[in-house]
Amino acid sequence: MNRISNERVEVNEGGRRKTISKLDAALKQLANKAATGDLRAIPLLVDWFSKAQACLASSVPADAALPEDDLKVLRGFYKRMSASKSGDDDDN
Repeated sequence: MNRISNERVEVNEGGRRKTISKLDAALKQLANKAATGDLRAIPLLVDWFSKAQACLASSVPADAALPEDDLKVLRGFYKRMSASKSGDDDDN
């Protein structure tokens, strides 16, 4: 699973080509669907985000919880979600 989620894919974001991990692409797609009101995507995103927050806030050592690459993706996603909640989404 980790190997697959870390594979890189090319996406078009804001008119620019960008290479990101499959996990990051999947989370972006889920967040976009939730933002457009997809009633199936909203609880999935909220659940995933809650679990990510708990993982990042836990006192479990990073090497026992998730690989550093996964933590990096989670931190980036958390940062984007926090910024979008405050209206300061600087990814666009």
